[in-house]
Amino acid sequence: MLLEDDADWVIVGTGAGGATAARVLSETGSVVMLEEGALLDTKNRPRAMVHAMRQAFRDMGTNTTLGAHPLPILQGRCVGGSTAINSGIIWRLPDDVRVDWTQRFGLGDLVEERALDRIFDQIEREIDVQPTSDEVLGRNGSLMKDAAKKLGLPGKAIARNAGACKGRGECLQGCPGEARQSMDVSYVPRAIKAGARLHPLARAQKIVMEGRRAVAVEGDLLDDHRKKIGTFRVRAKKGVIVAASVIYTPVLLRRSGLGGLVGDRLQLHPGSAVVGRFDEPVGMGFGATQGYEIPQRERGFKIESLSLPPEMLAARLPGTGAEWQQRLGELDHYAQWAVQVRMRAHGTVRPAGNNGEAAIHFTPLPEDIRKIKDGIVTICKLFFAAGATEVLPGIGRLPVVLRDPSEVELVERANIEQKDLHMMASHLFGTAVAGADAATSVVGPDLQHHDVRGLYAMDASVFPTNLSGQPAALDHGYRVAGRRAPRRGQERSSMNTTEIQSTPMTSIESFFDRGDIDLPGLASFLDGLDHQGRVRETRKLTKGLQSKLFEAAKSKHPISLTDFVPESTPVLTEVIHDGRNTLPAFNFFQKRFCRPEGKTDELWGYNEGNTRWLVGPGYFVTRLSEPGEVVIDYYEIPPGKAPSWPDIKQNSAGLSRLVYFHMRDYMRGISKHVSIGRAFKNDKAMDAWFVLTRA
Repeated sequence: MLLEDDADWVIVGTGAGGATAARVLSETGSVVMLEEGALLDTKNRPRAMVHAMRQAFRDMGTNTTLGAHPLPILQGRCVGGSTAINSGIIWRLPDDVRVDWTQRFGLGDLVEERALDRIFDQIEREIDVQPTSDEVLGRNGSLMKDAAKKLGLPGKAIARNAGACKGRGECLQGCPGEARQSMDVSYVPRAIKAGARLHPLARAQKIVMEGRRAVAVEGDLLDDHRKKIGTFRVRAKKGVIVAASVIYTPVLLRRSGLGGLVGDRLQLHPGSAVVGRFDEPVGMGFGATQGYEIPQRERGFKIESLSLPPEMLAARLPGTGAEWQQRLGELDHYAQWAVQVRMRAHGTVRPAGNNGEAAIHFTPLPEDIRKIKDGIVTICKLFFAAGATEVLPGIGRLPVVLRDPSEVELVERANIEQKDLHMMASHLFGTAVAGADAATSVVGPDLQHHDVRGLYAMDASVFPTNLSGQPAALDHGYRVAGRRAPRRGQERSSMNTTEIQSTPMTSIESFFDRGDIDLPGLASFLDGLDHQGRVRETRKLTKGLQSKLFEAAKSKHPISLTDFVPESTPVLTEVIHDGRNTLPAFNFFQKRFCRPEGKTDELWGYNEGNTRWLVGPGYFVTRLSEPGEVVIDYYEIPPGKAPSWPDIKQNSAGLSRLVYFHMRDYMRGISKHVSIGRAFKNDKAMDAWFVLTRA
């Protein structure tokens, strides 16, 4: 079998680098994406980790460095690359790194501050980057948050491309609700919609060059079991973009006859995890996989909460036989936090074998081991500060379990070597570094190879130094703001000609930029989105914006009961409205409405969310209020409910009294699907607003 294709741009890899390049270039020309892995159906990806890893992880997670003490390297191998298996953490480029790249590597145009900020703003809107909310932080994250406060450490919620996260804790297996905007559900589909073509299960083996110009990519076609079933050749009219990852970009370049510094200066963020046991359940099954972090850049590391599926956590528990079984029965009482270290060591990547395999060499320096030890000690102290009864540091030649804070001193005094640590690395940098000087770099400031025209590297392999955070968003910003290949008719490009060429996507915030809010335009914008799009946009509304919107909506878009339950909906059939309020906690919730039988002037409803078990369902009756408004009235309890709803309880009972008693919400219309409300208690306006989006 021979597959032949051609396009202006041929992109190898669909991870953070390749997908972002495709997202931009598909708006200006034809694009073909080549991906070694399969195109997976997110909703049907297996939940059991062993099957999930076999399907989406490179070599089922067994890829390691070579040497006496192998270091596991975790990477995705599917459409979306590692973004389809990670926690969605997004960091902007730290300013000190930007300055260093400018001064030492001549990349000032590439990483110009104002241009980068504009691009990051756009990316964060497009892939829904938001800090992890308290609602989905989970106890694993909230325990770290409390411990950081007790020890005076500067913790913060992790920014992730998962603003609509439901806290299912299944990032590694693929977000089942596609709340995480990994490349396989965001930029790849967007590029395809713009006309790009995707060839999955296509392993690139060689970049074809005519003279000193890249003109095509050749490789193998694979079946679902990764057996070769044919070959392909895709011709590039304008250029080839290699975004095959920090490990496999240099492998492909070297297999294509390019040497020099290709594959040198491999840099990693190895990490090590510590487990703590608590008397009360932790429940790592709920919450963002990684929701809270404690940056310690001046010490060369950061600490993150890291929830694991039960089968992976079980492997960390000590003991055998009855002891291990007892711990297994208490699995819900364990928390896990990890330290990621910005190591100074450099390694190498070289081709190995005939199927694109890599030989990876990396040995941490003694100072790197000291950093990871410092991080582990800090985590142990954090766990005890959080109330852990046992801490499992995971260090060889030391006690397996620490049961008292004083025992942390054993770790502090220990002479720890690499062989004593269990580490893995998923944040990778270098191997095709960018720079103005061809003697010390592989690609130039425009990310084009110094010696081969039309050949670009566009992933974290071009980063000239290690970072202090995850490379994914920086990879995006690098690619979109500076590493972007030339426009039509250009051979090379610089920062001032490489920003996103398409018109920026309209965002809900843009309707507030000028004086009066353009309500008709806002309504048209919102109703033009699908439900998830409306939810993502309305969740961006801060307290100040919701307040302005509520005032602007007065009498401008009359609202009726059919805006909450359409006339075509059968009686006692629920209609769900996703909510975003301005309270300091529990920001996301649902109000569920139904139409009662025999009544046309009212609706019944209740509140659904993670706090219902604590504060009750908050039943209400909804009626028309003054012209243009609807009132959600908690003074009235409906006499009936939809069959699937929880039992009706009085709003004056228990903790319901604090939340719903003597409450009314007055609603105003924004669009066909979206409404804005303000809360009143004892008929006095509260400093609290919320927005509802009808499903």
